[in-house]
Amino acid sequence: MHRKDFLKLAATTAAATLTLPACLTVQETLPAPSISPIIIAPTPSLEQSRMSLPHTEVWNMVAQSNGQEYRIMAGRRGPLTDAPLPVIYIVDGNGNFPFLYILHQLMVDDGYLPPALLVGIDFPFDEWNDYEALRARDFTHTLLPPDSPYASYFSQGTGGAPAFLKFLSDELKPLINSKYNTVTDDATLTGHSLGGLFALYALFEQPELFQRYVIGSPAIWYDDKVILKNMETFVSRHLDLSANVFIGSGGNEQGLDLEVQALADSLISHQYPNLKLDTQVFEGETHLSMIPSFFSFGLRAVYK
Repeated sequence: MHRKDFLKLAATTAAATLTLPACLTVQETLPAPSISPIIIAPTPSLEQSRMSLPHTEVWNMVAQSNGQEYRIMAGRRGPLTDAPLPVIYIVDGNGNFPFLYILHQLMVDDGYLPPALLVGIDFPFDEWNDYEALRARDFTHTLLPPDSPYASYFSQGTGGAPAFLKFLSDELKPLINSKYNTVTDDATLTGHSLGGLFALYALFEQPELFQRYVIGSPAIWYDDKVILKNMETFVSRHLDLSANVFIGSGGNEQGLDLEVQALADSLISHQYPNLKLDTQVFEGETHLSMIPSFFSFGLRAVYK
């Protein structure tokens, strides 16, 4: 059979196979399926609630030194025990306290750090824009002139560090030591950026208030590097500086690492017998991206 005749026969057979009796319709042969209506369940109502960290407390208190209301966060990831704990004070606590709450316990589990009570200090606001200028006021210790190019940033003024330090010294630390079972002569102060500037100010102004200082990317630039004058005043009046100090900076901070090293070299040159000072440049890190590394390296350094 030729291929043409085969195709003709196949077509004829197919036509015969698909021919329907006249009495039947397609609808009768293939009844339409019944379709159930689609029921959309109502969206459950979700109650909004704040996340809480176990074994922590939060309260507000008004400082007598400056009339400012502060939010205080205290606790640790593990339950408190009968053993007295050293205390780690954390400025900019709204952001840094939850982070250190996790990081500190991980380093305790790894044997790098002892258990400690964490205390965060900040303002009773949730949005950064609501308190950015207030922290700038509290972390700076001199008054900027009105024509300063930074005047718009410091919209709540400057020079509040002495009053803030007095709040920590005379009000918050006594309260923490009375409320919790603490090692009263083992306190650490941590701070980053302007918070790091404040930590340097506390180190030169009232070094005995804290035994350990963990300082990240301090704003040495503030007010024509006035903090260096504070250091010069301190070293001219003291024969010793009893403290464990760590100062870290990011490698991508426009030369801040050089300023930090110059400050550290100056302190080291005085050969204070009870000063333990470590510095670290975190290569490839910026002013903000260095924060996790600075806390991790810094806390380990001051507790070695």
